[in-house]
Parts: sequence; C-alpha cells; structure tokens
Amino acid sequence: MNTNPNSPNNPTPAQTVEGPALAARLLRVGQRAADAAAQINTLSQRQSEALTAGDIELVLSILAERQPLVDELLSHHDELEPMVAAVSGSVLSGVKGITEPMRQEILRVLSRLDELVTEVSLRDANDQSRLQAERTKLGEQLAGVANSRGAVQAYIARPANTAPTPLYQDREG
Repeated sequence: MNTNPNSPNNPTPAQTVEGPALAARLLRVGQRAADAAAQINTLSQRQSEALTAGDIELVLSILAERQPLVDELLSHHDELEPMVAAVSGSVLSGVKGITEPMRQEILRVLSRLDELVTEVSLRDANDQSRLQAERTKLGEQLAGVANSRGAVQAYIARPANTAPTPLYQDREG
C-alpha cells in the first residue's frame, strides 16, 4: 500500500480533474470561501464596533458566532490550495477547455476572497492592538488600586488600647 499522498496512485484533488471540471470546481469552492469570508467580514465589523463601545460580552458573542465560519473558510482553503497550486503558473490560461470568461470569473472570485481575508486580518490586528492596550491600562489601574489600599491602611485609626508594633527593638539593653 502506497502511503505517499503525492504519488500517482494517490492523486490530489487538482490532479483528478482537468480543464472545465477543474475550473468549475475552483469557481464553486472559491465562491463558497468568498461567501464565508464576506460573512466573517460583516461579523468583524460588528466586533470592532462592539469593542469601540466597550461591550466585551458582545465581542465574545460575535467571536463565538465567527468560529464556525472561520472553520468553514479553512476547510475551503484546504480544498482550494492544491487546485490553485496546479494552475497558478498558468493563471488558468494554459489549462485546456477553460474559456476566457470562466478564467476571468475565477480570477475575480479569488481576488475578492483575497481582499476580504486581508480586510478582516487588518481589522482583527487593529482590534487585537486595542484590546492589548486596554488590558495594559486595566493592569495599571489595578496596580494603582492595590497601592491605594496599602496607603489607606497606613492611615486607618487603631483602637486606643493597642500599641503600635515597633519596627526596631533594642534587644541588648
């Protein structure tokens, strides 16, 4: 039994289809991936707005809603990758049986997918920076609260019948 995934006995999905079938499959999977990316983009915009409003619960809810779409997009990427690799050098022009309108449509869909993924990635990176800044700010505020408690404790009145605990004692004399 041959376990090499790239051997002729175990062809990749791109190797099992040619010409129009490859183009149709590439277009279909690319469109599904672009649709998932568009939904992620919409949720990413809502997430950014919720973050700006300081609604962390909504941000977490949106992240939970996004996760199945991200998983779907990754699945489509795994399916697209070998097909795109099989035709990338030719940009589909050298693949027999693919018409120019089909080639243009595939390129349009893949370009849209790339734009959406880039837009979401940039927005998410910006949101992550904002969250990190908020986290740092909150950490500084919590440190300030801890310091304030210590200062307050120094001024709390002791009952009259308790003597202060000395810091230094003369043990020899």
